[in-house]
Amino acid sequence: MEDVELNNVCLIGSNDQLLKAVQSKDLELFKKLLEIGLENSSINLDNIFDEPYHGTILDICCISTGRSEFAKILLSVGVDVNVINKNRKKAPIHLAAANGCKDALYVLLEHPPTNINLLDSDGNSALHLAAKAGNVECTELLLNSNNIKANQLNRKGFTPAYMAAVSKNKNDELMMAFITCPKVDLDIFIWNKSLRSVINEKYPHLKEEIPPEGTRNITDHCDNPFVYLYSNDIEGFISHITSTKLLDLNNHDGRHTYLQYACDFGLPKVVQVLLNLDVDPNGICPSNTKYAIFIASFRGFADIIQMFLDSKKCICYQTSNGSALLEVIKGSDENHNSLDVNTDLCDHDRSFKILLRKSETSPFELDINQSDDKGNTCLHYAAKIGDRDSILSLLEKGAYVGKRNVLGDPPLADINPKILESHLNKCVKTNGKSPKDINYEIICSYNFLCPPKVYKHKDIDNYHTQLEGQEYIPENIPETDPLLYISEVPELRPLLKHPVLTSFLHLKWFAIKRYYKVNLAFYIGFWALLTIYTLLTFKIEIQNSNLSLTQDNVTEFSTNNVPYSSDTAVYLWVMVLGFLIALIFRELFQLISSPITYIMSLENWLEISLIILTSFLLLCEMSCISNRNQISAIVILLSWGELILLVGRHPALATHLEMFKRVTKNFLKFLIWYSILIIAFALSFYMLFRNDADTDNKFNDPSSATFKTIVMLTGEFDTFGSLPFSLHPIVSHALFLLFIFLIAIVLVNLLNGLAVSDTQAIRADAEIVAHVSRVKLIHYFEKMAVGDPFSWFHKAQNQINNFGYNIPSLCTRRFYLKIRLFPDALQDSEIKILTNQRNFVDFGSSAKKSQIGCIANCQGYYLEKEIVNEAKSVIKLNSEGTEKSCIEILDIFTEKFNTVEKQMEEIKKMLNALNTKSEINSISSLNNFPVLNGSNKS
Repeated sequence: MEDVELNNVCLIGSNDQLLKAVQSKDLELFKKLLEIGLENSSINLDNIFDEPYHGTILDICCISTGRSEFAKILLSVGVDVNVINKNRKKAPIHLAAANGCKDALYVLLEHPPTNINLLDSDGNSALHLAAKAGNVECTELLLNSNNIKANQLNRKGFTPAYMAAVSKNKNDELMMAFITCPKVDLDIFIWNKSLRSVINEKYPHLKEEIPPEGTRNITDHCDNPFVYLYSNDIEGFISHITSTKLLDLNNHDGRHTYLQYACDFGLPKVVQVLLNLDVDPNGICPSNTKYAIFIASFRGFADIIQMFLDSKKCICYQTSNGSALLEVIKGSDENHNSLDVNTDLCDHDRSFKILLRKSETSPFELDINQSDDKGNTCLHYAAKIGDRDSILSLLEKGAYVGKRNVLGDPPLADINPKILESHLNKCVKTNGKSPKDINYEIICSYNFLCPPKVYKHKDIDNYHTQLEGQEYIPENIPETDPLLYISEVPELRPLLKHPVLTSFLHLKWFAIKRYYKVNLAFYIGFWALLTIYTLLTFKIEIQNSNLSLTQDNVTEFSTNNVPYSSDTAVYLWVMVLGFLIALIFRELFQLISSPITYIMSLENWLEISLIILTSFLLLCEMSCISNRNQISAIVILLSWGELILLVGRHPALATHLEMFKRVTKNFLKFLIWYSILIIAFALSFYMLFRNDADTDNKFNDPSSATFKTIVMLTGEFDTFGSLPFSLHPIVSHALFLLFIFLIAIVLVNLLNGLAVSDTQAIRADAEIVAHVSRVKLIHYFEKMAVGDPFSWFHKAQNQINNFGYNIPSLCTRRFYLKIRLFPDALQDSEIKILTNQRNFVDFGSSAKKSQIGCIANCQGYYLEKEIVNEAKSVIKLNSEGTEKSCIEILDIFTEKFNTVEKQMEEIKKMLNALNTKSEINSISSLNNFPVLNGSNKS
């Protein structure tokens, strides 16, 4: 019974249960929970708990005493002991030393993988933190360890012994631990003052305990080139690292490696020297896992980025959580005026262009569609910032507009429709020939609609191997996914009329319409046979049984008497049953392939109801023909209704079906609200007319009264035939007149006006409505084709994996290959329309070699004339826009030139005036000179 409870606990909140076991110090329960959780993979030992812990389960075991056994068990199952906590910026060894947990610290030191000299984000080792906390036992334990670096400097340039010496809380025992340890260098100079002199000042009574100078053989000499970087002594740093042979160029201070620091603060000379030396360009430190190129990109240091690109080293430009290009866009909207950052070198625009060119030339190394941990791509951030130039540049280079983040939002959610329209206009161009030329081409580019590409072999761990000869394939995303989003957003929906999107839709429809026709033909066969079977079998049965369907014998009629006495009925029954089985398999395939999409569709629920009732009609024995008649009536209604919906999917009929749907939906919404008033009148009529002795009284109970009132909405009043006004003549007449005014006149006319308004709105946007309907139909087909009907089995197979069976995904993959455009039909992501050759569509030379995909059926495709005319209008608009922009530029220059000319004239006038004034002054001074001389003589 206990095991069953433990299993339930482990499955629900297992991480919390582990925490409770640690808090209660229940070691046995902790072991059982850990064992069960690891078996069924229901626990995450790297999970960071919320306030007040802000750490993993191992961090929590190292914060307080008495939990060392828990830490020992966690280490035994392989928990990484050297992981820096993202919140506290410390590893378990730092937490144990800072909190004085000697028992936990001892367990960590006994664990071989533990890095005793690991630095936190402030550059402090565990020994630094133990000395700062004044914990003697932890300090002695660390000093007695073999691999301890007793003279390691932190970011402030302090050794652990120096921190103990200058601490406000004097601790003789702690100081003696450092003095007596032979590994501690007492003659090291810190800020131009030796540690020996500091100890003599702070602890003069321990002067006799300090060993004489030069008596210790210190092997752990302090060498921290970061000191040069902190003081911005670039030349000193370069001289130091180039002259020191055994220096580890990938060393870090707890927050940066040398290369990370130079990229963070804008030191191009340091970056160049490090790249020329044996430094790892992808080196990171535990508390800062960003690659140096990512840091430089975020800052916008274009010169440093160019150095990485020019370097012969293998640079990692992207990870699973982001890319250098993404960091540039993120950083372009940030303030970089922090201390010591060389903001004069920040140039995000240039950095963006450099990395964008890299993405274009080496998509394997830098993918323009790479997303971060939130699922956002470069285009997401550029759209959120609203940078028009960046958005257009990304779209031009093939950034996918339909990539959704973890919230389900694509970049389209933040792109201004004007910017998107501007890009769509740029996607329409010509081959430069004269429009009269027989080979004149209009080129439509669709690279922004091409789903992101992924590596064909994801299981390759070696980064170099991934980059060599990897084949790119598009993700299994419906190609009409961006168009579906556009159709759902009112601000973007008018763009569906743009020739780029319209031509793309026509290509998709051409690829998929034959499957639509097959599906339609299949259902029409099922519908026709079902209708004939339902109508004719009863006639045959009744003739054979010599019965008439009267009120007396209808309840006595049994299908068991003559189940199928006619060969026609048997044939019909078999054929309908065959179609029904095929229909069931079709629906099951859709359900398993894409369950959520299937369940969310109301039309699928209609089909499910039709399947259930048809099964009852064919396979169940019903003793009462009345029940059979009722089921038959519903089956006929559902089958014909489904036929209307299926035929209405065709683009030519989409407007009519949309009118019907929208009017029905709005009527229902309207009537649900005003049903309160209708029910109120129904109950009022029931109270007034229920005592009428007439056997044909329609108001003798509330349900009948409500039904009659609803019928009266249509104008079927039958005032003097069914309403006994004589019982309550005044009130009944008043209520009836009020009903006629409020319901029959006001409400009914409101509904008619609503229907007219909806119809006019749909007819006004008939073209958009047709496009929206086509997008939804194609997307539904693609969604079913992309889904894996046996994905659940594949997961189970991966867990079992005993026999290595390879379960195929039926025909979904083959079907998807037949209807997709990328990369088979549109390998160059564009089409060429030969306008002088009956609008023939040329898919390019590469497409001629392809024998798969819809290209096999698109070799004779001709684009509709209306779309081509729209494309010509866009080309004309582009040329006019170019001429207009040139004229505007000339006007601006002319205006500026005129302004400068006017300013020059004013300056010239002022100079002339000054010259005139100076001449007058000089003449007056000359005239006054003799007078002064004469006066002096006198």
